[in-house]
Amino acid sequence: MSSDSVDFIDGSDRRLADAEAGRLNELIESVDSQFVAFLERDAVPPREVLVDQADSLASDSSAIACLATGGRIGPLWSSTSPRVAVLIAPPEQVGCLLLRGGALTASALPEVGHPLWDRLIRQVASGAKVLVEPSDRVPAFTGRGPSLAPGEPPASDDWLRAHLLETAPGDLVDPAGSHADAVALKAGLLQVHDFLEESHVCCQSVQHEGIHNAPDYWHAIMHRREPDYGNSKYWWHHTGEHPLFPELAAGARTILVNCDSEDASAWSERLTADGRWDPFGFVDLCALVNGSNDMALVEAAEQIQHLELSLLLGATYADATG
Repeated sequence: MSSDSVDFIDGSDRRLADAEAGRLNELIESVDSQFVAFLERDAVPPREVLVDQADSLASDSSAIACLATGGRIGPLWSSTSPRVAVLIAPPEQVGCLLLRGGALTASALPEVGHPLWDRLIRQVASGAKVLVEPSDRVPAFTGRGPSLAPGEPPASDDWLRAHLLETAPGDLVDPAGSHADAVALKAGLLQVHDFLEESHVCCQSVQHEGIHNAPDYWHAIMHRREPDYGNSKYWWHHTGEHPLFPELAAGARTILVNCDSEDASAWSERLTADGRWDPFGFVDLCALVNGSNDMALVEAAEQIQHLELSLLLGATYADATG
């Protein structure tokens, strides 16, 4: 396939997440290539990499390609089903998305909070395949992840709330090895997008169930972010030890070692002593930094939470699929 078979839409004038449907539709109409690559302007891979991906789509008219980066989000796209992957994070946080130009021009992107992401979710729900190829040629997403205490999501996210609520647990994992964990997976997807109350309802419906108590783990996180720190600790008692704790402890230690806060070393010792993760201590850290001026420690806590959410999504998916 020739190099002119792929055109770029790279968010040059604004981030893709902030691009309005009208502007994106204008850009899509202006290209005449067989494939269109969507990516942020600071994450442009070499054109030959995209051409190789376009070649992989040539024989399957229903396929979508994604060059997934490292970091925490890309591997989740590689290890989960397409229905789950596209609900975890918007495409610009994953890497570079390659779509067929004809499929894009067939109907205009809708006026919703994130038109491109909405289109991707709808295409996958309609049966489109997603070909995910890990790539070190696309820079990894470096954002801070979900807030420690997010508050109510804006009305501009109502479209995403609707997608998540309309997706049944059985749509995420089919067949489900563990129904309770499939429900917990839906709770987790709602949680990472700050729909706390909806996540809470899912958790409560299968509380004390699941192979590794994932519903109770998500329940504890929900109350920590609410924030209702005492209630969060109550649910940590129900959760108990989780298999992801050692990896979380190791990651948290690395984050805190690289944190400039004068309190980082003490928190590292408290949270990860002897390589064991202390979820109760992390609740205390989140309570401490809520409203704190120690921005280095706030950012470290957010990074730890981002790691925790990513690990738990992967673990819950693994339990749900049996």
